[in-house]
Amino acid sequence: MKNCESDAALGGFRGLTIFNQCGTASADNNQPSAIKGPAMGYWSRSGAGAYAVDLRFWRYAADGTPAGQQRLTRTITLGADGKTLTSTITTLALDAADTVVQQACGAETGVKIG
Repeated sequence: MKNCESDAALGGFRGLTIFNQCGTASADNNQPSAIKGPAMGYWSRSGAGAYAVDLRFWRYAADGTPAGQQRLTRTITLGADGKTLTSTITTLALDAADTVVQQACGAETGVKIG
């Protein structure tokens, strides 16, 4: 991930996403659970082998008080093998008053498990 405006690197993470048949999605990653909750949202097909995913999760300050939410948008392209994907990610961190405090962008690769 990087700062969308300055291109400064923000780091990366590993995650898992479950895409339910009904169009809902849930996700989590290896970031400390003390500072964020699990992500929930939806997915939809946007073209042949292309999908849009919209997720939200709660953020917390180091002392455990609510700090706002994170909005995550992913544009996924499924590989020809049906088991791999590439994606672009845009995320907005909002404070408790829903004011944007940070925007980040990135790319991801993934593989189907199971």
